Amino acid sequence: MIDLLDYLFPSIDPYTHYKAREVVGEFLRDRKYIEYTLPNTLPFLAQGDVVSELSFTFYNEEGQRKEIKKCKGMLMSNTCDAENDEIITFCPLLPLEACLKEDFDRDNLINNNHYSLFYIPNEPKLENYIIDMSMWTSYTREYIMWCLENGEMTKECSLSLKGYYFFLLKLTVHFMRPEASEAIERRSA
Repeated sequence: MIDLLDYLFPSIDPYTHYKAREVVGEFLRDRKYIEYTLPNTLPFLAQGDVVSELSFTFYNEEGQRKEIKKCKGMLMSNTCDAENDEIITFCPLLPLEACLKEDFDRDNLINNNHYSLFYIPNEPKLENYIIDMSMWTSYTREYIMWCLENGEMTKECSLSLKGYYFFLLKLTVHFMRPEASEAIERRSA
């Protein structure tokens, strides 16, 4: 049964994981201008879209609910889900300078060396922000659509195909990396 599950639900093997990390680095090292966003937003909600004016919640170490009010958010739900599901998810865009004040190293941030933090370079709408993929917040699709239609929020940008692939690479590196060997050993015990 374990062999069947490994076959059906493979994690990315370590070699592929490291190659994906290398590709993320190549996106940044090339230093040629890559258009990560489209000149105009897509006419529908699409994975990777950035919207304005969302609040994000999390719980601190004492179990107290905390909120980041009114910041940009990136749609994490798949495009098909964003069009059809009742609930869709977003991650916040945090100001780059605020992250630097939290003792993050600038080079590590802008070179995407943190698994859960995503930086998109050379994009005026995004280059001063870090997308925090560890802090997901859910909204109803109906509420988001109402806000967009009534001017309560705006869709600020949609990812180009290269931007979308870069986004998928970062998601892959973040969520599909193999677990530590100790965790795998304990799971199979």
